[in-house]
Amino acid sequence: MASYEKDNKTGLWSVRYWVDGLEGRKQRRKSGFSTKIEAQRYHAAVMIESSESTDISMTLDTLFDLYLKHSVGRIKNSTRDTFTRDYNAYIKSYFGSKKVVKITTKDIRQWQTHLISKELSHTYVVKIQRIFSIIINFGIKYYDLDSNPIKKCDLPRDTSPHKEMDFWTEDEFKRFIESVDELLWRSFFSFLYLTGCRRGEALAITWQDINNGAVKIHKHVNTKGVDGYEITSPKNPSSVRTVLLPDTLVAHLAAFKKECEQIDGWSEGAFVFGVHRPLALSIIQRKLTSYAQKAGVKRIRVHDLRHSHASLLIHKGCNILVVAQRLGHTDINRTLNTYSHLYPSAQKDILNLINISF
Repeated sequence: MASYEKDNKTGLWSVRYWVDGLEGRKQRRKSGFSTKIEAQRYHAAVMIESSESTDISMTLDTLFDLYLKHSVGRIKNSTRDTFTRDYNAYIKSYFGSKKVVKITTKDIRQWQTHLISKELSHTYVVKIQRIFSIIINFGIKYYDLDSNPIKKCDLPRDTSPHKEMDFWTEDEFKRFIESVDELLWRSFFSFLYLTGCRRGEALAITWQDINNGAVKIHKHVNTKGVDGYEITSPKNPSSVRTVLLPDTLVAHLAAFKKECEQIDGWSEGAFVFGVHRPLALSIIQRKLTSYAQKAGVKRIRVHDLRHSHASLLIHKGCNILVVAQRLGHTDINRTLNTYSHLYPSAQKDILNLINISF
C-alpha cells in the first residue's frame, strides 16, 4: 500500500510506502517526482526489486546477484566483470552460502587473515574488502540490512616492503625514443610521456579530439566487449579534461596524421593510435620492452610512462596542483601521496623561506 502527496509549493510529488526488509517492516518515503505517474512507477519498481528476496534467510550469494542486476547501466561492464571475478575467487567460498544477517565482525577478521595467508598484496586485499563492503552497503540501502560489519574492522596492516616507483628521466626517455624507428610507436610513446594520459585514454582518442594544440580527454578504452574492446566514460569525472600539447608533439602528430590519411577507410573519426580499432594491449608492452632493450634503458610498464610525465613536471618545478589537474586526479591528496617523494628539495626550500635574522 502506498500514499501519494503533491507539494503545493514545488508542484512535485512524493510517495510513502512500506517495505518488508531483513530487519522487519519499515516505512520509506521518496520525493521529487514531476508527476504522480512517475511516483507510481518508482514505487512499482521498488516493490518488484524488494520482493525478489528480502527475508531473513537471504545469503550473500543472493544479495550479490541482486547487486549485479541493480548495477546494470549504473557501473561499467568492466567493473562488474572485475567485481564478479574477485567475488567468486575470494568472497564466495567463505561467505557465499552464509546468511547475510549472520555475518559478524569476528567473521570478517577471520576472513582477512584467510586472505593474508594467500600472500595477496595489501592493495589487492583492500580492493577485495571494498567490493565486499559495497555489496553489504547495497543491502543496507535497498534490503534493510541493519549495519555493515566490515566498517568495524581495521584494514590489514601493510607489511610489504616499499617499492620504488619506476619512471624514466628526461635523458632516459630521449635515449629510448631515439631507438624507436616506427612512426606509429614513436608517436604513441611520445604522446604518453608528454601528456601523462592513461593508456586507455590515449587509445580512445580520435583525430577529432585534437585541435589547436590540445587534446580533449573524454573517453576510455576497455579491453572487453563484442569486438574485443569497448569505449566507455573516463575513470572519474575529473578525468574529463583538455590537455595542452607541447609544440614538438603537435608537429610530430601532424606528420603522423599525414601518414595515417593514406590508409583505406581513414577519417577524422578514426582512432589516432590504431585507425580502425585501438592498439592491442599485449603488443604495446611488447614494443615498449623491445625498444627499451634496444636503447639500453631500464624496462618499465606502459603505465610508468604516466609516472614519468609526472616526474618530468615535478623536476621542472611545476606546481603540484597543476600536476594533479593535468593527470586528471580526483583530488590533490592523491597526487601528493603518489609523488611527494619526488620533491626532495621541499624541506630545504622551507628553511630558506623561514631563515630570518633575529
